[in-house]
Amino acid sequence: MRAIIIFVTVLISFIFISCRVNSTPGGGGSDLIVSNVAVDINITSPEASELWKPGTQQLITWNISHEISNVKIELYKKDEYRLTIAENAGSESGFQWTIPNNLPASHHYRIKIINKLKPVEYSFSNYFYILD
Repeated sequence: MRAIIIFVTVLISFIFISCRVNSTPGGGGSDLIVSNVAVDINITSPEASELWKPGTQQLITWNISHEISNVKIELYKKDEYRLTIAENAGSESGFQWTIPNNLPASHHYRIKIINKLKPVEYSFSNYFYILD
């Protein structure tokens, strides 16, 4: 009898945890789901430690493991938002960007690609350089 009570307790706990992971207010996923979804967007360019120069055109590229109809592309310096590169980059896996001449030189830049319809789905690139 004690084994049955333990089994039922574990089963109910598992069901409760499963429901919590898959539902949050507003219909979005929980943090656990977000971390799983975020890896579905794989930024392939810029690569880690790649050097880009102000005033040049560079191709930002990514792979997506499920259908996304539109993405937003942002630039970060470390964890700080700097600017929006493209508000609506579509569903293609690349975007041509002309790097502004007025960006401060740094080796701490990252690209963030966000699913426009579901902003909890996003990914950051590795750090890359923007230097003269």
